[in-house]
Amino acid sequence: MITVTVDPVPDVLATPSTENICSGATTAIALSNPNSVVGTIYAWTVVADANITGASDDNGSSINQMLTNTSNVSGLVTYTIVPTASGCNGLPINVSVVVDPVPTIATTGDEVLCSGETTNIMASNPNSVAGTAYSWTVFSSTNVTNATAGTGDRINQTLTSTDGINVGTVVYQITASSGICIGGMENVTVTVNPDVNVDSGGDQVVCEGSPLSLGGSITGGTTNGTWSTIGDGVFDDTGTNTGVFGTSTVYTPGPTDISNGSVDITLTANDVDGPGGPCPIRDDVFTLTINPIALVTVMPDFAICEPVTIPVTGTIGGGATLGAWSVSSGSGSLSASSISGGTVQSTYTLDPGDVNTVVVLRLTALDPDGPAGPCTNVFEELFITIDESAKVFASNDQAICEDAVATLNATITGSVSTGSWSIVGGTGAVSYTHLTLPTTSALCRSRWGAVPV
Repeated sequence: MITVTVDPVPDVLATPSTENICSGATTAIALSNPNSVVGTIYAWTVVADANITGASDDNGSSINQMLTNTSNVSGLVTYTIVPTASGCNGLPINVSVVVDPVPTIATTGDEVLCSGETTNIMASNPNSVAGTAYSWTVFSSTNVTNATAGTGDRINQTLTSTDGINVGTVVYQITASSGICIGGMENVTVTVNPDVNVDSGGDQVVCEGSPLSLGGSITGGTTNGTWSTIGDGVFDDTGTNTGVFGTSTVYTPGPTDISNGSVDITLTANDVDGPGGPCPIRDDVFTLTINPIALVTVMPDFAICEPVTIPVTGTIGGGATLGAWSVSSGSGSLSASSISGGTVQSTYTLDPGDVNTVVVLRLTALDPDGPAGPCTNVFEELFITIDESAKVFASNDQAICEDAVATLNATITGSVSTGSWSIVGGTGAVSYTHLTLPTTSALCRSRWGAVPV
């Protein structure tokens, strides 16, 4: 009798039956025997595209092989798996594994910005994998505002120093991907230097002959700076046309500044990050307007003998176009001032109380730039000494006989106390005694009869 043993033929099941992995990943294909034939083993052979490495014939209960795609296009690996039990081979199955390339990444590198500038980070894919996309996260950020995560091949974000004083940094972590494959990752550091804000204080106005105390402000990455001008004035702290900011600097306009009527003054902050830094040298310019001062000149002081009226004349100039005479000291009155060109005239009418006093008249050149301007009225005074005039009364006319004596009773007042008699008309021989006042008697002798004396 012949006994024939018939062994079962094993099946094979691959889980998963197909697989899609990224270059550098390991397959994870589990092999099993659905018909549960005892002692089933599995062996496989490989057919792989030329751009795939790492696939090899082998055996076992799972296929765990790290596959590498050496190109920028997908590659295929086909595993043919044969189950065997007790010398019986089951039907083979094929498992396909698609190996996608992993995109690499390159960036334009680290950047240094001035606060308020925009990043210009560009990402690219050196191995040219189709469909490569990019995304980034903010890996870290210190004293930087406006850095956010995003997608795309460019990072264009306007960043500022949070406190405006200190340097800030942000690190972007940029990742390339294609399909299911996460590729290269690169960190890009952006340094944000604080900028500087410069305010020269705005336009100013001074009156000719007056200096200007400079204000202004420098804030941000530095608080130091320099004043300068192309004018011919000087800054008091240096005595030149440049001065140091922050020292209560005073600017005194020069002759050319005054002649031009204005001068530009510049406040320049120190370079916050040096010649090689991205922040520019910041400055601010203001215009100093110099209003011409009023000028006034009066005639020289003088003395006068008790007039009825006194004409006075003076001149105005500089920025002044209007002027007027006024009484500073005196009891009389002035006529309205008349102006012709730069000449201002008026007439003072004497009061009796002005005699033997000094009358003071003032010529004022009116403020040339009005109440809101820095210039003010300018005046000069004229001192006039009013002397009292001499006054004399020689008595009334008289008639006398020849060889008679006439007594002359004269009085003098005013600014004199002595005087003398003299003959102003008549003929013949006349003799006098006591001719010097205040003696008032005189003897008149005439050969022609009585004459008035």
